Amino acid sequence: MWTLLYTMMAVAAWRVHAAGRRDERRAPAARRALGAWWVQLGLNLAWSVVFFGLRQIGPAVAVIAALWAAIAVCLARSAAVSRAAALLLMPYLAWTTFAAALNARLWWLNRRG
Repeated sequence: MWTLLYTMMAVAAWRVHAAGRRDERRAPAARRALGAWWVQLGLNLAWSVVFFGLRQIGPAVAVIAALWAAIAVCLARSAAVSRAAALLLMPYLAWTTFAAALNARLWWLNRRG
């Protein structure tokens, strides 16, 4: 699943970049969208490190919540530049929603009371 999602993320970023280069009026919005894209990518990496690498389920909930918000911002900013790019990011947001629910449930089941 991740191979497909990363491919779609990359194509979305490429479409935003290309739209910004083709139309000077869209360039500032494209830069903002690409900035948000890099933020979500960094949070994606951080969540993987915290959840899988460090096995810190509780802190991973906080990271994936920030990741979800960053993806939503990236999607909204991308939509202002390229509708196709925003559509390509929707499955990523959906998958992250599912992963966040699983992460939160694991935390809930393993909390110390």
